[in-house]
Amino acid sequence: MYIDDAIGVRTTKWENKLPKRQEMFSDLSHETFDRVPGLTPASREKIVFFRSPLCIGFSKKHLETTIQSIWTAGAGVYVQTENILLLSGDNLAHLSDKMLREKRAASMRSYRADDTSACPPARSTTRNS
Repeated sequence: MYIDDAIGVRTTKWENKLPKRQEMFSDLSHETFDRVPGLTPASREKIVFFRSPLCIGFSKKHLETTIQSIWTAGAGVYVQTENILLLSGDNLAHLSDKMLREKRAASMRSYRADDTSACPPARSTTRNS
């Protein structure tokens, strides 16, 4: 399992900020995986699992670069929330759109959590006579 924490990171050059991801690319390219006899060819593939499109990339380019790197290493990409397996050459447009929607939703959740101006000040219970 490779886990990078990108919370609070603001950059456009993710390669240096996600060291475990770079380690995963290297391992995928150089590692030899044991093949279990009797499995169908499709089930013997190396597959990288991601929870959601936003876990793959933080921009359209970042998402596409990440998936291309995994494909280049000979692995597929499974996205749990979308229940899809992407193999080399598959169209990524739908996944990019989903990632952008997730990113906007996360940004709005963060904005709403930080925005206290939307709450009016509490009223005083005392009355002036």
